[in-house]
Formats: sequence, structure tokens, C-alpha cells
Amino acid sequence: MNLNRLPALNALCCAALLGCAMQARAETSPYYLGVSETVTRDSNLERAPAGGPVLSDTFLSTGVRLGLDQTLSRQRLSASLNANRNQFRSQKRFDNTDYALNTRLDWATAERWSGNLLAETRQSLDRFDVDNTRTFAGRNLVRTHTVSTQARVGLVTMYTFDAGLSANRVQYEASPTRDVRQWTGNGGISVRPGSGLQVRVGARYTDARYPNFANGVGDDVKRRDLDFTGTLEASGASTLTARLSRTRESHSAQLARDYNTWTGALAWNWRPTAKVTLDTSLSRDSNIGSSSFDIGQTSFDTSDTRLRTTLAVKAQWELTGKVLLGAGVSTSRRTLDNSLVAIGAASVNSASDRTQAVDLSLRYLPIRNIELGCGVHWEDRSVSDPASTITYAYDVTVLNCSGQLYWR
Repeated sequence: MNLNRLPALNALCCAALLGCAMQARAETSPYYLGVSETVTRDSNLERAPAGGPVLSDTFLSTGVRLGLDQTLSRQRLSASLNANRNQFRSQKRFDNTDYALNTRLDWATAERWSGNLLAETRQSLDRFDVDNTRTFAGRNLVRTHTVSTQARVGLVTMYTFDAGLSANRVQYEASPTRDVRQWTGNGGISVRPGSGLQVRVGARYTDARYPNFANGVGDDVKRRDLDFTGTLEASGASTLTARLSRTRESHSAQLARDYNTWTGALAWNWRPTAKVTLDTSLSRDSNIGSSSFDIGQTSFDTSDTRLRTTLAVKAQWELTGKVLLGAGVSTSRRTLDNSLVAIGAASVNSASDRTQAVDLSLRYLPIRNIELGCGVHWEDRSVSDPASTITYAYDVTVLNCSGQLYWR
């Protein structure tokens, strides 16, 4: 698969899916338009190491929201465009435009076939702490293009067969050594042995390449996963999902990242009352080829992270019909190396760190088309070895308040 053509293919898929929607009409308009304004205060803009000078700033984000959600016979088409112009009060060099264009078509036949087709294009300012070696401290935009498809046969039967393919391309404006192209194929069989229980056995194969690794010498990555996945609907208010995978990953250049180990994820969604929702998740995975519970979706970042274990708990409480309170806590431990900037395995250094975060948010919906809200995010990272040269400790507090107006 030629991933150099992925942006053009992505745009073509988006245009084709959106074109399908123009042939359909509904009594209630499936379209929406929105505008937003957000003010954000960041206490450590560049994620500078603890104990040293930090750069804080305030920036204004002016956004537009476009979307549709259209049913077409047995099919359903959804699409959204979120774009923001971000302007910093003091650090004008970081001014940027971020956007995310998503389209999804869920399809089904009169028989037992179903599936989906997804396309996504996004751009954002890269996180400063991702570059652990601090080789670049300016503005660095990252662009991601994704196309994926998944098909299933079975549905109402006891057995369901599925297969899919996804392609991703990530490009960095100022750090091309982190550019990566990836495609993943998957297939599996699901069984429903009883009401509320589904078990799946499947396999994934991922082929990725860092084309600019080590002064233009590419790094080819091969990953193979054997997946065991289960979903248990314990009650109408509780759903438990688990994945355990035997993972083998090999690199042609970043030899320190070769491994053969177990990866996996666990998620629990619980609604103790009609107004309270709790989501708990635990995951252990690498960057390349990592998978969510939606088998057709693969996610990755191209930082120095080699393996990450994360525990997160999120809660939402509907205080009234117009006021919602959100909260979240997470802790993440990772092992990492500097192989993306070190030439040759002999010069690769390893380290580990832990990041803890707390989030609080309050949303107010005075009327159907208006949403107001404020939030605060605390983040603290500690390192196992203070003398490490590839990771460091830092802390940051981010405050934001926003307003959104929608027309439907």
C-alpha cells in the first residue's frame, strides 16, 4: 500500500461520503453549525523541567463546528469538522490553526453483512514534552491522515466473522525523524455463548515505517498480535470489556524496541444512577499498532515512548438538567528511549517516568443551542532517575473557559 497517497485518498473518501448525504432528506435537519470561543491559561507552555524557568501564556481559540448525522435506509452517515484559530497573547510564534475532519459510514445489508468506513484528517500543535531530548523548542505542527474499513458477517447468529484494514500517516512540521506511515490488517471470530457475553479471538498484523529515521535511513516495523477480547454486559447499567494480546514487535533499525510480551486493556462503564456515569480503564501497550476496543481503529503516537501502562477513572454527574460536573484522574508509567535521535543501537539510552493528572470541569446549558463551561487540568511528571538525559520532571496547570453556540 502506497501511504504517500493517503492524504488524497482520505480527501476522496470524505468527499464521497459527504456526497451520499446530499441525496437524502429528513424532516429534521441532520446538519448543524456552531461557533466557539475558548480562553486558556497554561502555566508551563513548553513543559519546561521542574526547578527551572518556565514560560506561561494565555491564548484565545476561535472555532467553527460543522456536522451532519444522516440515516440513509439501513445506512448511517456522520461527519464533523472542528477547526480553531489559536492566538497567543505573548508567544506569537506559537500561533496556529488546528482542525479535525471526520467522516463515518455505517452500512448494513438485508442479510447478515454490516460494517463501516472511516476517514479522518487532523492537524494540531505537538505536545512539547513528547520530544524528551529537547532537540526542538519552536512550533511543531503534526498532521495525521487515517482511512479504515471493517466488515462483519453474522450479526444475529451465535458466530460473527470480521475483517478490516486501516492506514495511517503522521507528519511533523519541524521534526521529520518522527514521521511514520502505518497500515494494519485484522480478522477474527466472535462468539455469543450467552446473553450479555461476547468473546472474540482474532489476529492483527501491522507494517510501519519511519522513513526519515537516523539521517534518512528508514526503520521498518513489523508487529503481530494474537487478540483475546471479551465483553460482558453485567446489567443494563454495567459493561466490562477486556483485551489480552500476545504481541511481537521487531524493528530493522531501532533494535532496542524489539520485544515479545503481553499487552492488553480493560474498561468498565458503570451507571450507578440515571445521572452518574463512571468510566474506568487500564491499558498496557506500545505506540505502533496499539488497538482500541473498536477493532477497526488503531492509535499511536511517535514519541520516544516504548511501552506505556495507564490507569484512568472518569466521572460525569448531571447535577440538574442544565448543569453537568465532570472529573477525572489518571496515572501513567512509561519506559522510553532516545532511539529516534540516536544513531545505532549502541548509543540508545533507556529510562522510565510516571505522569499523574487530575481534571475537573463544569458545563452549563442554559438553552438547547448554547453551552458554557470551565475546566482545570493539573499534570505532574516524575522520573525514576533525576540524572536521565531523555526524560525529566515537570508540572503544569491549565485553566480554560469556553462558550459554544449551535444552529441545527
